[in-house]
Amino acid sequence: MATPERDRGGIAVDVSTRVLRDAFLGRHPGDAALLLERMAPSDAAVLLAEAPAANAGSTLSHMSRPFASACLEHGEAARGAAILLTISHHAAAALCRGVSDAKRGELFAALPRDTATRLEALLAAGADSVGALVDPRVLSVPEDASMRQARTRFRRFGSRERTPLYAYVTRADQTLAGVLSLRRVVMTGPGASVATAMRTPAAMIAVGASIDAVFRREEWQRLHVLPVVDRVGVLLGTVRYDVLRGHLERREQEPGPAAGLDVVRSFTEGYLKGLATLVMGLAHTGARSEETGS
Repeated sequence: MATPERDRGGIAVDVSTRVLRDAFLGRHPGDAALLLERMAPSDAAVLLAEAPAANAGSTLSHMSRPFASACLEHGEAARGAAILLTISHHAAAALCRGVSDAKRGELFAALPRDTATRLEALLAAGADSVGALVDPRVLSVPEDASMRQARTRFRRFGSRERTPLYAYVTRADQTLAGVLSLRRVVMTGPGASVATAMRTPAAMIAVGASIDAVFRREEWQRLHVLPVVDRVGVLLGTVRYDVLRGHLERREQEPGPAAGLDVVRSFTEGYLKGLATLVMGLAHTGARSEETGS
């Protein structure tokens, strides 16, 4: 017999129902997002708070951005921070744009300092600028480093992320000086200087440049990632072609509030009713089992 618990909304939930709910969020985040958007954001926030952070993050990523931000607004800051850590930095920054200044401060205070700093940098850029899509997880090597030191950096970075094909070379003031390929690192003697093996960057993208303008740049014909710098040339991170393309595709497909409501009503009403009936039926079955002792 399942032991009943109470979620943060005070609703009795047996363990089997909780497991089923978490599994649904984890395996069908798109459907879960549509179902939760039928609730008030405060109620959806309660359910997300009880789910594993990774499942909650995946479901938030499938929600409309205003509703997802509203869920963060109504949830506890510590829990919201844990969820933000499971999604990409630019996705987290996008959600944080939609919360109040007070809630954003609480979320950033609950995040690790380096993560909060990265999100603050992304938010400093306009929503339609490349800064909103920058990935700050970039491998950089000092200009005066040796190739032996460069190899060590490639190896350490590859243990945390995918081993990159390139590293960005920075001066003492952190401005971008060049690009160093993994191939050059492997083929050049360990005692050689990074400065002698690097090449000039093919392009540098200003953090405030518009997404549309950057997407049309000819460098994408031969490159899939470009470095992003601030107004004085300090390396902030990179932007990928597929990220830009995905952002523009989602923007084109995203209907306005009224149109979006019509689409949901036209295509998902029956399906969502069925899901709601299933969930309520499971909860009712669990309650009846508890009453009968079976």
